[in-house]
Amino acid sequence: MELAEYQKVAVEWCLSNRYGALCLPMGRRKTAIILHAYKIWKHAFGGKMLVVAPPLVAANSWKQEVEKWGLPFKVVLFAGTPAQRDNLLKKGAVHNADIVVLAYDMLKELTRLMEYDFKVLVLDEAHRIKNHASKRFELLKPWRDSFDARWLLTGTPAPNSVMDLFALGYMIHEKVFGKTISGFRNRYCHQIYRHTYMDYILKPGAYEEITKAFGAWSMTLTDEFMGGGYPELEQVDVALDLPPKARILYKKMLKNFVVELQKGMIVASNAAVKVSKLRQIASGFLYTENEGAEWLHTAKIDACVELVSSFQGEPCLILTHFEAERDALDASLREAGFEPRHLNALSPSSLCTDFRDGKVTVLIGHPASMGEGLNLQGAGRHLVWLSKPWSHGTYVQTRGRLYRPGGTNQLTEWTIRMEDTVDDMVETALKTKKSVEDVLLDYMKGVSCAN
Repeated sequence: MELAEYQKVAVEWCLSNRYGALCLPMGRRKTAIILHAYKIWKHAFGGKMLVVAPPLVAANSWKQEVEKWGLPFKVVLFAGTPAQRDNLLKKGAVHNADIVVLAYDMLKELTRLMEYDFKVLVLDEAHRIKNHASKRFELLKPWRDSFDARWLLTGTPAPNSVMDLFALGYMIHEKVFGKTISGFRNRYCHQIYRHTYMDYILKPGAYEEITKAFGAWSMTLTDEFMGGGYPELEQVDVALDLPPKARILYKKMLKNFVVELQKGMIVASNAAVKVSKLRQIASGFLYTENEGAEWLHTAKIDACVELVSSFQGEPCLILTHFEAERDALDASLREAGFEPRHLNALSPSSLCTDFRDGKVTVLIGHPASMGEGLNLQGAGRHLVWLSKPWSHGTYVQTRGRLYRPGGTNQLTEWTIRMEDTVDDMVETALKTKKSVEDVLLDYMKGVSCAN
């Protein structure tokens, strides 16, 4: 196998820029680029490479890519129970490894791992650290300068706002945006008060300044230069009417923050909880305080099963938001004669391969657990959203598991939604990248005017 020309250019860029972000679209084989760059780096400078990645990516992608390219690296996944992780250290697995892969939820282990000779840091799906106040960022921050090279990989560096770029810029180098978030905000933002909290909006021209500053430390390439376009995409909106009884409950929750069910009163303590309850009603149920979910209707579940039946065996990926709808969908699909499989952090790596090869025809997942780094492109022809995420970045990343460059099969993206419900708010948030708070305020204004 040989790298494509754009990959060779990217390898040279990495070696010429010890600190930077490789911002290529999903499916552009960023993993292979980094592995070949590290091969040259290791020969010249030595040292291990530490890769931090989302759990599923950590468990599958990096070792598979090393094997695929026949590269001479020993790869160790630093995971498992505390005892298993202790054994990886005691028995020399980490000491003898060239590449150690660590999931973001294991960053607390850096204290022990950094006793070894790591020279290169790779943050795969680097937007996972976009929140400068997150535990992930705080755990990584003290070790930044311990690495001689830092490469960040992402297809969506600022999925929701360019202000998310501060944390990524800091992990590249403090010269990008400075040392502190307060300095970043003072330079690029105005302060405003929103109800009970402080918010920040960009100053005129700040968007261009931020993207220019980040762009100086990052690499992007055009699709024309990289070649291999995306497969044809058809988007289908499956709009449903909320059943009458559920609509009555929906209106009560929207207006009064409270509804009464057979299992008791359901109270939304604030606007955020109310939005979640409205999403539940649209999906067909309400979580009660102690007794799980009380089902109100199965309109979305029934529509999804009908869709899967119409696919006539063509593999599909179904995305859910709530555990209750996932479990109900699983039961309904099995009753209809299907054998759905579930993709999560505990899934075997063979599951992704079986789906790509068409051996698994119905795969169910949650965007937060499988939305990044996985290549599911192959036999899959359908992507079904039972409930979409609020985050534009999560949406794009998840769709990118199937909608990737080089595909030959047309992909149909199905969105099952309840009309005149919070599902419309989600669509607005995804199209405009507005905050949930702003979308909710606009929605509530519309409701007030209608009443």
